[in-house]
Amino acid sequence: THPQAKSTLDRILRDEAVHRSLGWKSLDFMLQLNPKVVSQRILEKFDGWAHDFYLGYGDTADTIKITEEEKAVGMIQGCDYVNIFNETMHKFIIPQMHNRNIHVHWQQPC
Repeated sequence: THPQAKSTLDRILRDEAVHRSLGWKSLDFMLQLNPKVVSQRILEKFDGWAHDFYLGYGDTADTIKITEEEKAVGMIQGCDYVNIFNETMHKFIIPQMHNRNIHVHWQQPC
């Protein structure tokens, strides 16, 4: 990664960790208020939400190639985004949901 971009990317990563924590804490708070309704709503909506997020990365996975200059500042290929998205779903998001007794699943669209 280009040295001038590294400090910015590091700051973004720290910021994203705060967003992630806020999201899980917010979900936990809502589950304390009404676990049955919140869990049911997530089960109803999760596949659609996950699919919409996936399309944000998956649509361009094989069609848009990044330049060497973009790589130098930390950009990655669309197919790498898709792989990271799927790994995040299976290693982090789904287990976190299961830990909260919300038994969602994710399968990458074909």
